[in-house]
Amino acid sequence: MSTLRYSNAGRFIKCLVVGFYVVGATALFGALRELPLISIDVDNGITTNTVHTGVGALAPAAGTAKPPKAGKNTVQDAQSQLIYTISLRNLSSFPANGLTLEYHFYNKTTANNAGVSTITVEDVTNTQTLDLPVNGKMDVKTTPINHDVKQTYSQSTGTSGGTNSAGTKKKGGSMTLSSGQTDVTTTRVMGYVIVLKSGSTIVKTLLSSDDIVDQVRTIQAKMASGQ
Repeated sequence: MSTLRYSNAGRFIKCLVVGFYVVGATALFGALRELPLISIDVDNGITTNTVHTGVGALAPAAGTAKPPKAGKNTVQDAQSQLIYTISLRNLSSFPANGLTLEYHFYNKTTANNAGVSTITVEDVTNTQTLDLPVNGKMDVKTTPINHDVKQTYSQSTGTSGGTNSAGTKKKGGSMTLSSGQTDVTTTRVMGYVIVLKSGSTIVKTLLSSDDIVDQVRTIQAKMASGQ
C-alpha cells in the first residue's frame, strides 16, 4: 500500500511539473503572439517658415569713390524648417496598445570658412506613446527641424598707386577691391533612426541607411576631440 501511495504521488508530481511546463510554454508563445506587426514609413519632409535674406552690396569702404558693384560683399541666406511625417499602421489581428515611438533625426551643419571645413551634428529627438486598433493608422509629425543655407562673399579693400614710407597713400592712388573669400554654411538632415517599442521590447526599427549610426558616431567623435 505504501508503495502504491508513493507511486501515485510520483505520478502527481510528474503531472504537476509537466502541467507547469505546458502552461509556461503556452504563456511564452502567447506573449510572442502578442507582439504586434507594425509598418513604418517616413515622408521626405515638408518645408515651412521659409525666410530669404536679400542679396545686396554692403556700404563702400571709407575713401572709396563708389560702392562695390552688385554681387560684391554680399550675403545670401535661405532659412527654413522641415517637418517630417512618420506613418504607422497596425497589421496585426489584435490592437496594439501602449506603444512608444522614439525618433532621432540627425541635423548636420557643414561650415567652410576661410578654407577651413568643420562638421557638427545635432540629434533632434522626441518620443510619443500611442495606441493602434486593428488596421489602425496614425501619422506622427516631428518637431520643426532647421534647414539653413548661408553664403557670404566678402572682399577686402586695398590701395593702388603705392604708398610712401609713412604708409599713407601717395597722390593719385585710389582704393580698390581685391579678390575675396566665399564662406558657405549649410544645415540639413543627414538621416534618421526610428524605434518603436512595446514596453521594453523593440517592435521595429527603421533606419534611413544601414550606416547612419556609424556616420553620426564618426562626426560626434571628431566633435569630442575638437577636430
